[in-house]
Order: sequence, then C-alpha cells, then structure tokens
Amino acid sequence: MSSAQPVDHLEDPVGASSARLVAVGLLVVFIDIRIDTFDLVSDAIGWLLVAVGARRLVPRHAAYGWVLIVAAVAAALALPLDLAGGALASLVGFVTTLAVVLLCAAGAATAQPARRPSFRRVAVVTVVASCLLVLGIALARTGSAGPPLFGLAALGDLVAYLWLIGLMWAEGRPTTLGLPAAAG
Repeated sequence: MSSAQPVDHLEDPVGASSARLVAVGLLVVFIDIRIDTFDLVSDAIGWLLVAVGARRLVPRHAAYGWVLIVAAVAAALALPLDLAGGALASLVGFVTTLAVVLLCAAGAATAQPARRPSFRRVAVVTVVASCLLVLGIALARTGSAGPPLFGLAALGDLVAYLWLIGLMWAEGRPTTLGLPAAAG
C-alpha cells in the first residue's frame, strides 16, 4: 500500500496497538494515587503514552496530530502540577478536555462504523460537562447552585473519560481489525 493512500482500518495492525497505547495513557492519567500532594503515578507518563500512540495514528487522520500536540503540552504541564499543584490545575483541565474532544473527532472519523456515533456522543458529553463546570463556577461566585453543577460536571467528565478509554481500547482489539484473535 502506498503512503499516499488512506490507511484502511482493517489493514492497520500498528493502529491497533497505537489505539491501545492511547487508552493505557488515558488510564494512567485517570489514576490518581497520592501521598500528601505528590502523585505517585505521574500524569506526565500517561500523556507521553497518549502522545506516542497519537503520533503513530497520524496517518489515519490529521486530528491525531493535534492530539499529539495537546498531549505533549499536557505532559509538560503535568510535571509541575504533580510537584506543586495549585493554579495549573485549571489549565490542565482545559487541556484534558481539548485532548478528549480531539480524540473523539479523530475516532469518529477513523473508528469502525458502528463505534463512530459513540465517539461523537463522548465529545458531546465532554463539552456539556465542561459548560456545566463553567456555569457552576459562575453561579458559585453569586452564591447559588454552584455545588450541584460541579457534581454533575464531574460525573459527566468521569463517564465521558471512561467511555473514551473503553472505545480506544476496543479499537485495538485484533478481531476489530479483521485479524485472527490470539489463541489463549
């Protein structure tokens, strides 16, 4: 296959391992084991895994190139956040939301046809949860309805994030790629 032709999902075993690498990276970012304020499982490691997986997926869709850039920025921001916490948390939250939406855009364009609507739904849930968070912040400053919106936003983000991890993992299954399943 020439490099000028689009990469067919069913003929891309490298894409399978790369999709799973992205899923594992997102899971590492999700896991938060702390001693006092120090994160034992650095988010920077997870973001680097996402960046490597996204780099390998760039031939499938240009949006993975943007995921690579956003993941690299998130990795750079995660190190000082792991050490100091504080003001960078909002910026890292924004970068995480951006990475999730970009992964959803790329997934919606390249995933198995049956899974494409799920990638779109994850993007919608992520954007709605982010809007609820911003609205909750605004309402909290006025003294009304902030905490319930924070809880709803957190729940939406949690659902979307875990859903995306599952979708990326499923994209890496050998049977999804039309390859024989590994014998157990």
